[in-house]
Amino acid sequence: MKRKQLRSVAYFLAIALIASLTFGMAACSSTGVTTLKLISILITPSSPANSVVGTTTFFDAVGTYSDGSSSDVTDEVAWLSSNTAIVTMNSFGTATSVAVGTTNITANMSGITSSSIKLTVISLSSIVVTPASPKNLPVGATQQFTATGTYSDGSSADITSQVTWASDTPETATISSAGLAAGIAGGTANITATIIEVTSPSVSLAVEALTSVAVTPATPANLRVGSNQQFTATGTFADGSTEDITSQVTWVSDAPDTAIFNYPGVVAGLSSGTATITASLNGITSPSIPLTVISLSSIVVTPASPTNLAVGSTQQFTATGTLTDGSTEDITSEVIWSSDTPTTATITSSGLATGIAAGITNITATVPEVVTSPAVSLTVVASASTITSTIATSP
Repeated sequence: MKRKQLRSVAYFLAIALIASLTFGMAACSSTGVTTLKLISILITPSSPANSVVGTTTFFDAVGTYSDGSSSDVTDEVAWLSSNTAIVTMNSFGTATSVAVGTTNITANMSGITSSSIKLTVISLSSIVVTPASPKNLPVGATQQFTATGTYSDGSSADITSQVTWASDTPETATISSAGLAAGIAGGTANITATIIEVTSPSVSLAVEALTSVAVTPATPANLRVGSNQQFTATGTFADGSTEDITSQVTWVSDAPDTAIFNYPGVVAGLSSGTATITASLNGITSPSIPLTVISLSSIVVTPASPTNLAVGSTQQFTATGTLTDGSTEDITSEVIWSSDTPTTATITSSGLATGIAAGITNITATVPEVVTSPAVSLTVVASASTITSTIATSP
């Protein structure tokens, strides 16, 4: 291609490029992106609770724009406190209270300032711990304390979970972060609660050492297999006081195959035999209590020779159990009653038989997997009214 032709092509391309750029700029100008304008800022909470010196209050800011949309601008605005000697603000809307007084909180962004929010700062004046005169605490037992704070504006609040609890003699009594004191050894401990450099008056807590444990009943009745026996443990302390410590002691049966504790103080009979029962706490063990567990050896049903039962009539049976120690008990309501011919007579769970039709049935009483009574024969006869009706209708 000749040089003159090359110049013509280059000139044409240059003109095309300029035209394209000009058209593109015009198009961008005519369809330019509109920038949203911030028109207001709202701070929440609008009525914050009074803040305590040394604590923080959290604010949020929401911006509203010219198209009606809104968004969280908490981290974008400039936060201001009208009195930084009372409250200081960080860039994330956190107000730190440093002194008693009142200040106004605002948020500013793009020349828009929110309405001011009034924040009042109060101080903790005193702390009171209750009970102020707790009862003597047995070793191993617990005592719940409560801390109530009074503020510079006269208000008060439960601050049990906010204070730092302390016992000046932890080897005598410890206290948890929730105000629960535990007796460790005989002696006295002073309990205090502290927060923001304010400490309560101390409360004296006397811990009494356990001197003995007694279990009652000391001579329990024989316990049937499948039944329970409630024992109670009473502790005597160094000051002579006594207390029910049933739920605190460790209960032991020396024959767990015969009797076992499933709940504090409640022993269950498992099989015939003898077990020794004790209760221990803090190295102190009660005198042992012998417990005899007996089982059912036989059942007798009465009446053993019931009179004939008319159809529609009833007969009450009773079950008497003989135990391995020779004693007897009425177990009518405990056994399972049965009639081997329920079309002749039925029997309820309480031992009441009802004649259904003429015939003979056998009545038994059973304790499952233990023993069944000898059968009692029950004859059911037609009632007089049935016989009369039959005669009257005979041809």
